[in-house]
This record gives sequence, C-alpha cells and structure tokens, in this order.
Amino acid sequence: MAKTNYILASTPAEDLAIVQAMAEELKNYLLRGDVYHMLVVPRPGGEERLEMSLGDLFSRLHRLEVQADQLSPEERQRLEEVRQSIQETLRIMDSQALALAEREIKTRLNSLRWFLDECRDNRSYCRSEYPFEIRNRQRIQELLDAFGEKLSPELRRQVAEMDREIRSLIKPADFIWDDRVRDVYPQDKYWYLYALPG
Repeated sequence: MAKTNYILASTPAEDLAIVQAMAEELKNYLLRGDVYHMLVVPRPGGEERLEMSLGDLFSRLHRLEVQADQLSPEERQRLEEVRQSIQETLRIMDSQALALAEREIKTRLNSLRWFLDECRDNRSYCRSEYPFEIRNRQRIQELLDAFGEKLSPELRRQVAEMDREIRSLIKPADFIWDDRVRDVYPQDKYWYLYALPG
C-alpha cells in the first residue's frame, strides 16, 4: 500500500542547524511565554522561517541523538555543545519551561480533539490527514519524556484519555512517516505511528 503521508524528515545536518538556532533563541522564547514562536534559521539557500516550540525542540534533539552516527565528528561536537547550552537554560528557567510545556501539551491535546471530532464525520479526510495531525501526539511524547513527573497528574491523565480515543479509531499499519526516521520511533513507544484510521 502506498503511503498517504506528505511529511519528509529533515536530515540530521538540517536538524542540527535548526536546533542550534532554537538553542540561541531559547531564553527569549521562555521569557516571552508564547507556546509557538516564529524562528528564522539561516540556510545555504537563504533564510527559512519555521515555528519553534519546546515539543519541536525536543523532537529534533531526540532524532539527532538516535541518528548521531550520521553526523560528522565536528557536527557531533556541535550537538554536544548545543545540548549542554539547552540543559543549562532549562535548569536556570525550570519553572518557565515547565509552565510552557504544560501549555503546549494542552494546546496539542485540543488540536487532537478537534481532529478526532472531524474523523467521526469524515473518514477519508481523517485517513489522509492522520500522518500530519498525529505529530501532535509525538510532540506530546517528547514533552512527557523531558519533564516526566514534574507534569501535573491531571495533564498526564488527559494524555492517557486521548490515547484511548486514538486507539479506538486506528488499525495497525506500516510506519506512516518517512522511512528514514523509522529507527527513531520504535513501535512499542510510538504505536500511533504504526497505524491509520480504520
């Protein structure tokens, strides 16, 4: 069966450039307090504008950690420096980061709820948009991994409830994203990336 997704993964080198730009902006981002922040990333062909959030930052860091063997020694050194800078900023601004992470999880849960409501009315739309919309659940996972028990029990309960709703809608499928990142997302943890709406 042909894949229905239109999500192409960034290369590790591209992720590193974006994570570096996010790290440089992280303190201002946390101080500003908006869940989503427009970021300008310098690229060889010109500047690229993209949306920054903690979930996106941790998602790219996760991919980089799994795919570090695809980076040059110099890039791996840069990644380590960037990771240390991010950890230091988050340590200093722990309460701001946690508050923003919780707001982002709520925002992404709301987006998933709206999508699931649409799914009940339009199954073909649901199936075609699922690979894109389920990014919200994957970003939530990165925030759960980063903040763990610091997150409120109520919020973790809401995520579990959302998972039950997603499970009631999907059927097993092959990995739905770009195969180049399949090893980044093992099926036991990222089960919703190995499924499509029935």
